[in-house]
Amino acid sequence: MRKASVKRMVAILAAITALCLSFGAFAAGGATEIKLQIGNPAMTVDGAQQEIDPGRGTAPIIQDGRTLLPIRAVIEALGGGVIWDQETQTVVLSCGNDIITMVINDTTAFINEDAQTLDVAPVVIDGRTMLPIRFIAEGFKLDVDWDQETKTVTVSVPAEAE
Repeated sequence: MRKASVKRMVAILAAITALCLSFGAFAAGGATEIKLQIGNPAMTVDGAQQEIDPGRGTAPIIQDGRTLLPIRAVIEALGGGVIWDQETQTVVLSCGNDIITMVINDTTAFINEDAQTLDVAPVVIDGRTMLPIRFIAEGFKLDVDWDQETKTVTVSVPAEAE
């Protein structure tokens, strides 16, 4: 097995451990609606405003027609967890019973263990890891809405999951 594959498996196992230690995304009092606007470093979580990337002012951007943003605050607001492996440039996201694994500049992502092709690869911009919100939200079985007029993304927990 390649060194990168072993590290990926270690990262996934660490994410599973973190997932088991949490109470699950929706059962732990996670948010039910998050709104993000292109160019705005703040988001609303169930109506309350907070920074997307605390202390850094990073805002969502559009790249190749997809909205990218630093994801940690969003995932944590939903009750999930984020693990970053600097050496392999891998991010592992856990939310509910699902795990998403992505590698910087790679258009292959994994939802649980199923390989998926991304429209746009995760990237690092100004030292911040920027990930595609629609892919992640849909991978966690969340609803995603885009308002073209206000350039706003709304991520919400489906009513049956609350």
